[in-house]
Amino acid sequence: MSDSYKRVRRIGTAGLTLTEGTFSGFINPSGTQTITYAGVRHQDINGNYGGGITMTVNAGALVPIKCEHLKPASSYVLGLFD
Repeated sequence: MSDSYKRVRRIGTAGLTLTEGTFSGFINPSGTQTITYAGVRHQDINGNYGGGITMTVNAGALVPIKCEHLKPASSYVLGLFD
């Protein structure tokens, strides 16, 4: 894991959209699940995040990604910040 990660936040199935800053990545601590994520440029004409992009992530996976919105499908993930 990168030494640059300074904070972590637990994100449940309701998801979390940051009002400032970005996630630097996330960890899926258990089980395989689908994660939806979206970034600054993935908005519709009204500025909404919409469906985002989905990926399937295995337990224990560290995903280094810059995004503003994370939404796990079935459990929680740990959002990482620089």
